[in-house]
Amino acid sequence: MALKLSRELMENSLSKYLQEGETIDVLVYAQKMNYFMTLLHKYYFLAITNKRLLIMRVTAFYNEKEFKAVNLEDIKGFKTSKSINGKTVTIEGKNGRIFKGTVPSVILGFSEQKESAFTFMNKLQGLNIYAV
Repeated sequence: MALKLSRELMENSLSKYLQEGETIDVLVYAQKMNYFMTLLHKYYFLAITNKRLLIMRVTAFYNEKEFKAVNLEDIKGFKTSKSINGKTVTIEGKNGRIFKGTVPSVILGFSEQKESAFTFMNKLQGLNIYAV
């Protein structure tokens, strides 16, 4: 049971899903918060690789719960907005919403989160997709 979030933990969790020749460009931690029921919070590791967007839902203790991957060319658009503790990100695919959640700018124990969040947003912008 892992309790400390780190880049290595996220990379190790996602590495088994990498395809041949695929490399992770940026990793971020994200969450969907339910401010009325803490038990309903959802936690995610997001990664942009040279080929795909990887989304892994994890438990509060960072154990894998669910995984999905989307080819970068299947991402239609995205938008960001300010939230209390970072940016809310909505990513739309050709067949509907892929992900909506908050990418916090600060995560206790994960000093790279702020820089990674900035890089993640820039990578989305670099995909030449439109803001939704």
